[in-house]
Amino acid sequence: MITFDVAGRSYGRLVVSKEFNYVDLADLFNHPWWRIHAAGYTSFWVSRIDGDVLSAQEIQELEQTVKVDLRFDYHKDELLILFDSDTVDGALCVALQET
Repeated sequence: MITFDVAGRSYGRLVVSKEFNYVDLADLFNHPWWRIHAAGYTSFWVSRIDGDVLSAQEIQELEQTVKVDLRFDYHKDELLILFDSDTVDGALCVALQET
């Protein structure tokens, strides 16, 4: 499950396959949200829908999947990607900042 923080004004949630098939994080990063006059998201959390804690291996695989997806569209000089698996027990937080 992916929960997006849309500029601190709204949240959106997607339930996806473990492989993140058909989710393009880079395209969603600048997607316009006309109703709240915002674009994209500032961070998102990845968690399991069964409530179990993400394993260390799952976190490592998710970090790699996220990096590959975002780096396809954004060079590391354009976008800073930060991972946090300690703040919310059992979930991976991904924060993004344009540089």
